[in-house]
Amino acid sequence: MEKLALDAIRGAGVAGWEYVRADELPTASGWRFHAMPELKALVGYAEHEIGDSPEDWQALILADDIPGFRAALGRCFYGLADRLDIRFRVRHRDGRVLSVRHAGHVERNADGRPRRLCGLTWDISQDLAGHARADLIASAFDSAIGGVAICDAEFNVIEVNRALCEISGWAEAQLRGASLCESILGSGGEPHAVRACKVARRRGTWIGQLKLKRRDGSSYQAEIRLSAICDAGGVATHYAAVVFDLRAMNRTLAGAAVEPVRRADAEALLPRLEWAIKEAIAMRNGLAVFMLSIDRLMSMIETYGRARIERILEVCERNLKELSDDVVVAARTDGDHFVVAISDLMEERAAAEAFAQIQRAFDEVQIDDRIFHLSVSAGVAVFPLDGTTAEVLFQRAGGALEETLRRGRGGGRLEMYKPQLSDYASDRVHIEASLRKSLKLGAFECHLQPKVRLEDGHWIGAEALMRWRIGDTWISPARFIPIAEESGLIKDIGRWILWEAVSLVAQWRRDGLIGDQFRVAVNLAGAQLEGELMRTVRAVLNYNQLPGDALMLELTETIIVNDPDRAHALLAELRNLGVRIALDDFGTGYTSMGQLQTLPLDEIKVDRSFVRGLPADDASCAIVRSVATLAQGLKLDAVAEGVETEEQRAALMKLGYRYGQGFLFAKAMAPHEFEKGLRAAQLSAASQGPLPSGRKKPESQ
Repeated sequence: MEKLALDAIRGAGVAGWEYVRADELPTASGWRFHAMPELKALVGYAEHEIGDSPEDWQALILADDIPGFRAALGRCFYGLADRLDIRFRVRHRDGRVLSVRHAGHVERNADGRPRRLCGLTWDISQDLAGHARADLIASAFDSAIGGVAICDAEFNVIEVNRALCEISGWAEAQLRGASLCESILGSGGEPHAVRACKVARRRGTWIGQLKLKRRDGSSYQAEIRLSAICDAGGVATHYAAVVFDLRAMNRTLAGAAVEPVRRADAEALLPRLEWAIKEAIAMRNGLAVFMLSIDRLMSMIETYGRARIERILEVCERNLKELSDDVVVAARTDGDHFVVAISDLMEERAAAEAFAQIQRAFDEVQIDDRIFHLSVSAGVAVFPLDGTTAEVLFQRAGGALEETLRRGRGGGRLEMYKPQLSDYASDRVHIEASLRKSLKLGAFECHLQPKVRLEDGHWIGAEALMRWRIGDTWISPARFIPIAEESGLIKDIGRWILWEAVSLVAQWRRDGLIGDQFRVAVNLAGAQLEGELMRTVRAVLNYNQLPGDALMLELTETIIVNDPDRAHALLAELRNLGVRIALDDFGTGYTSMGQLQTLPLDEIKVDRSFVRGLPADDASCAIVRSVATLAQGLKLDAVAEGVETEEQRAALMKLGYRYGQGFLFAKAMAPHEFEKGLRAAQLSAASQGPLPSGRKKPESQ
């Protein structure tokens, strides 16, 4: 019977556990926790990889859920409850967040004291997602701008949304059970309605316009879309009817300049642009779609702070909305760009005149008692010359803007879309979608580049670098990292690379391929300072049973300058764990000497742009020497990046550098290649002493 119970539990996808009082199983805590292997597998761990103390398991629970979990557990431990039933979130080993349900019952001693709490845990993430999706669909159905009716196979109405009742003037109860052809569509002339339904039945869809009547007898021009809803066998069991009041929709679109979507993404803007295109077709006019970017915005953020810039952007958006009656769409998008669609515009000269008018929305922006004079650069695509759909126009306007920004030459420039331009906006959308997919599939690769002792090329550490490819094509980090930062994906990507890099070092330590002084460096993005970085670092180190000094975190000067107080506090916490800190790409930012003195740093890495000029360029030599002197005065290690020639190595050693990395020694390698290098080094050390430098010809990056 016991085996049957265990088989049933495993077959149901649940995992058993128990808490036993300490007087029966002595331990340091009040209760001891024991879990079936299935519970450990649920959160991604093998049976031997996690202990049986309550603290080990509570460390996996998200911080916001721990108080509620402990309170529910405490009620059972202290005899205040006989059953436990709680839902909370846990962090899976791969970084995912799971929602689980913990249910059990209390067993008591003869004196009534709780002696054992046992129960089951199972993953309810999909159930919650399903409920949330159902709620979202129901909310979207009832909140849709267009009227929606769900009909059976005979076009009898089953469900309607609020918008359809408002458009038609009929109550929900009056429409339910009525024939769609005789009620909503029948008001446009029954033969037309019957014909539309026949086409939808035959082809699966029908789209057209009819003049319909409301309950009060008033007429309206409507666009109707009928779509078949099929079962698994492809048989139409229901039909969906969507009804748009074109006059009301046009008024809404005209009002888009009054109330646009806040920080809209492309998907939110495209329907509005489509309606603007339809209006242009109806009026036989052109339509220009401008993509705008405020010049020198990042410098303004660094100078005035994000909060004030947000207020500036809000005023600019409001100014654009009030620009003229010809502005049919005006919205701020992700990435702090603006999209403006202007009707009755097609020629290049007219676009330039409209752009001059747009500039006025940014000329004088007053915040409190200060006036900001801004300029914008823009790209523009024109309907129908550059595209006939919203998506194409949006992408091509973005591509023209990218071309404007790439050319530079000061601000306030306009670039018309040209067919030969690469479609940068499309590229960005594609890359972001591919990043999200790759993150779910774990399709990234962690490569490592050795950090070496310049004197003999001995590998003393490594820098972890993320590599990514789509199909057989490697995607440059310079292309996808900025997109990951703008989209917020950089936090998840940073967490992934941290787990991968530290796990590799832990394995190589266990295999005896590296010593205790070998450490791996991982780059930090600014967004990671706002997340659960400390929690992640602790979890990674604890899981891999590594001390803090096995890890080095690298951050750039820009991160420090943007938020020095937060950076200083976080770095201090990391140093308390033993984690080493490096300042990357030194010399390219604006870190002050005062900040360098107070920051808990261990290493300064001089940027490759200065190393490239060695030894011939006097200015490069002076800068590299000053960094070495500065590092020595602050008792920090100085590391040179991008070492590609023997001449550069000799110059660096002469200037006081002991460590470096670059293609002269090795490029970034996949883990199995890096491990081969470690094993070769081990054999070389055993047979002939010092590790060969492993120098290679410089390769293009």
